[in-house]
Amino acid sequence: KAEVARLHVPSERVFYIPNAIDISVLPPSYERAQVSQMVAFCPSCALMGYVGRLSVEKGVGYLIDAMAEVRANQADIHLLVVGEGNQREQLQERVGSLGLSEAVTFLGERADARQIIGALDVLVLPSLTEGLPNVVLEAFAYKTPVVATAVGGVPELVIDGETGWLVPPRDPHALAQAILDALSNPEEARRRAENAYKHLLENFT
Repeated sequence: KAEVARLHVPSERVFYIPNAIDISVLPPSYERAQVSQMVAFCPSCALMGYVGRLSVEKGVGYLIDAMAEVRANQADIHLLVVGEGNQREQLQERVGSLGLSEAVTFLGERADARQIIGALDVLVLPSLTEGLPNVVLEAFAYKTPVVATAVGGVPELVIDGETGWLVPPRDPHALAQAILDALSNPEEARRRAENAYKHLLENFT
């Protein structure tokens, strides 16, 4: 909207309609046991996930690097990567080179991605560029805590300290620290997730 205004379009001709979702049609989230049938991970492990394209602008490589730091601090955690794209092979090689093959599972493109989001302990969006991401709205709807990068329209959704954790892009250490904070403070994670749900209901339905 600001960019259009800089191009001297009269303000009365500019309309901003954010992305929105209808939470009444969302399928129920999976239980942890249902996810464990898809993926072999320890029952007590924390479960974090990424859902989206596997392309450069999504920054998944930075999440993989962050995962190495997370695992160095907390061994009982598993990462699900849901989605497909031209970076998959490269990302899988990076997982192998970091010794994370048993801690990261690539599920490919899934029709039930939303239900998987609902079963996560934290959703991570490490993007380098974004609009107003639907995947964050879906996480809010399921009250899944969110760690995301401060790019594009993401800060309209993820308000650091209130509705999630917001970190700079291209910073695996900041990602790792936010993920660890979310996982080690479940009460705070629940508080932010509840705030996120209210934020969704008030602004993005």
